[in-house]
Amino acid sequence: MGNLLLAIKIVLKKVILKALAIPVFKRWFGRVIKLYDRTQIKKEREALAGKQAVRLNFSHYLPNTEARIERLRRVINGRPVAIILHGSSVEELEKRITELADCDICYFGLNIFRVPENNILQKIGRTYSVLMYGSFKSGGDSETGNVIDFLERQENNILISERAGFHPLEVAGGFDLGQFIAKYDKKLLFITGTPTVSITLGSELLIRVPGIEYPLHFLRQGSFAILLSLAVIGQAPLVAIFGGDGGRIKGRELYFRETNSNLPESLSEQTLTFDTKVFNLTMPIMLEKICRIYNLRPIDIVNCSVQSNYTPMRKLSYDDTFALLKSFKARGR
Repeated sequence: MGNLLLAIKIVLKKVILKALAIPVFKRWFGRVIKLYDRTQIKKEREALAGKQAVRLNFSHYLPNTEARIERLRRVINGRPVAIILHGSSVEELEKRITELADCDICYFGLNIFRVPENNILQKIGRTYSVLMYGSFKSGGDSETGNVIDFLERQENNILISERAGFHPLEVAGGFDLGQFIAKYDKKLLFITGTPTVSITLGSELLIRVPGIEYPLHFLRQGSFAILLSLAVIGQAPLVAIFGGDGGRIKGRELYFRETNSNLPESLSEQTLTFDTKVFNLTMPIMLEKICRIYNLRPIDIVNCSVQSNYTPMRKLSYDDTFALLKSFKARGR
């Protein structure tokens, strides 16, 4: 049954990818997003222009989520954030990480995080401060154990996930989400994923992005998009992305070391290609919306993968990215 559902998802993704490649559909989809966004902008501007202070509605998430966001900001503490993804271009970071040993950087990781943490960050005695784990697999005892080990560390760290991501563990039995939340409450920040495309008959059209009513609702796509969004919400002054290839780079492996999933590489590549196309289409809108509702200024986001398939961020070489990160130390940030 699981393989059948996976096959259906892959077929649907292929259909959507082909549709996104059609200029007419792409223009139509873009117009719908803009129309929806204009409607929401009008509502939010009216709210933001009111005499009373606007409060974001965090009631849809874990209790005291507003305080959890403040904790995220204290963990980042005004430092540059480095997001380490699993593209093969991160191999250069593995070779050169000691050049950043004296820099005060907040490191973000995701999913199969042990591989880059053990092979890269441990060289300079660092670990991840923020981890994004979107979905757990039933029977994935090792990955669940890794996440619990992360939470058990005597460090000021945070796990970003969502309730739905734990569902496979609950169905398989032997896992109590309520007990998990109670035990690690102070280290948890939950978001809610929504379908990338969801057609309704109400006033909302196709897409729901973060807003005043749903400030931690994000399009259900690759974990990278959520992690980047939370780095911005966490008031990072700069985000540098390593291993952000967004697909295969000519002449290189698809993934860094053993960070690939258990799927055949061809299927992994298709999934990554789909997630990258969705990211490229939606991320600029999401970041603009986040800055508006959280009253934040846009920040510099750089991708240290000059051949990356991700398009919204400017691309920098390793030399230029390292110089940028080191400049924060020089300015005493």
